[in-house]
Amino acid sequence: ASLSLKNICKTYPNGFQAVKNFNLEIADKEFIIFVGPSGCGKSTTLRMVAGLEEISEGELWIGNNLVNDVEPYYVSSYIQNVILIFCVTAATLNLLDIIHYTS
Repeated sequence: ASLSLKNICKTYPNGFQAVKNFNLEIADKEFIIFVGPSGCGKSTTLRMVAGLEEISEGELWIGNNLVNDVEPYYVSSYIQNVILIFCVTAATLNLLDIIHYTS
């Protein structure tokens, strides 16, 4: 199914805007990668698509279905063929190695 993000915003209760007016159209079977600096809203956007983060403003469409207010369990039925990948940096891996070997 296609994925459409229209004017998506995420504002936290303290007023911090993590995602501002984000628009994206992804066609069915299209592959996309989010790249950007730390803190630019990549993970927050992916979490909103997955239904794990509430959308403050805008519309999230999966195919012909508006899924803004759909529970995460049901969103997964729309995106079962979508894989959300979060990159782990070398620094994080080193920290995990240190924790593992010192435990």
